[in-house]
Amino acid sequence: MTKLAIFDLDGTLLNTVEDLGNATNHALTECGFPTHPIAAYYQMVGRGIYNLFRAAVPAGQSTEEVVQRMASIFIPYYDAHKCDFTRPYYGIPGMLKTITAAGVRLADLARRMIELSGAKGVEIKYTGLRNGEKLYEEVLSESEATKPSFHEKIRIACVREYDWSDVSREIDALIAQSHTYDDMAVVASMKRLVPEYISNHSKYTVLDHKA
Repeated sequence: MTKLAIFDLDGTLLNTVEDLGNATNHALTECGFPTHPIAAYYQMVGRGIYNLFRAAVPAGQSTEEVVQRMASIFIPYYDAHKCDFTRPYYGIPGMLKTITAAGVRLADLARRMIELSGAKGVEIKYTGLRNGEKLYEEVLSESEATKPSFHEKIRIACVREYDWSDVSREIDALIAQSHTYDDMAVVASMKRLVPEYISNHSKYTVLDHKA
């Protein structure tokens, strides 16, 4: 019997497109760019906010500087307005009620982990976005793309290839470096391995400026 269900929130349980679109349009306006109808954002979301910005900004103008400025405007605006129009998809509330009535746990995972650890007096706080954290996940880099599959809504990732011996050697070196506990040096090495790795709202942004 299933005892625990873990769901992705955005795009699975919740329709967040309108709030994402409004926040992007706000950033576009602040940057002096034209906005898009909300319906257009259904084709832009799903690959992380940086790729969302690159799709929303007029062709030829999505420089890294513009994308970073869009992020600096988008993030605080979205944080303040992310519940304006976001709603569960049709049928989701009923589904959640059904599986919770069947004894499936959804919201008490953190509490259960604390209980199992034996720790006492641990307080759970909803902190919002903290330094270095993200509101998005990037599955593909800017230089990677997708190609069609047998289904119009399923895409095949076209990722760049790496030489295994080179990657293995770099990872071994990174693991060894991690034992120095020099976080700035470790993150700098990670950025060399993954050039698209750009820090936001953290002390590691200085490493991007040196790149």
